[in-house]
Amino acid sequence: MKVLQIFLASLLVTACLISISLASQNEIARKIDEYGRLRADDESARLDAFYLSLHNQPDLKGYIVGYNEPRGLRGQFLRRIYGDQRYLTEYGGLDANRITVLDGGYREKFTIELWVVPPAAAPPQPAPTLSQWPENSRRAYKFDEECIVCEPAVNLDLYALDTGISFFDDVISLPAPSDDLICWSAD
Repeated sequence: MKVLQIFLASLLVTACLISISLASQNEIARKIDEYGRLRADDESARLDAFYLSLHNQPDLKGYIVGYNEPRGLRGQFLRRIYGDQRYLTEYGGLDANRITVLDGGYREKFTIELWVVPPAAAPPQPAPTLSQWPENSRRAYKFDEECIVCEPAVNLDLYALDTGISFFDDVISLPAPSDDLICWSAD
């Protein structure tokens, strides 16, 4: 009889610990995927899985955290991560308020992280491994490159001149001593 009481007590304690563990897992942001440069169909498959996680749990919010590589063009990077958001909202049908894009700064290689966040949880905090480059320097750099007369390739990037210029406008609006220039080329 005493063995049965000890067994039941340990079973109850185990069940409580599991319940507490599951509850705490539901209260923290969870990274569910991370990847670098992929072909469009491979990346869309990852985004489709992310979409299903959010679609099946409507109380969760999604975060796309992007990290640019040091030599990557900032405008192309921004069009890429915001293009992923557009894929999930316009093509997937998720409410735009449920998907947040975070510019995570810089890492050695281009990286995208996909996070799901419960209502009471803190959002993910970007973890760059490199200081910003080259915006904090005083030398000129190319911000973006886009073919205006080309048909968009099959990719997930935002592909419109007004989008690229709006990202450029956001950067030049920052308080920094710089002379900004947009160059057009007929190439």
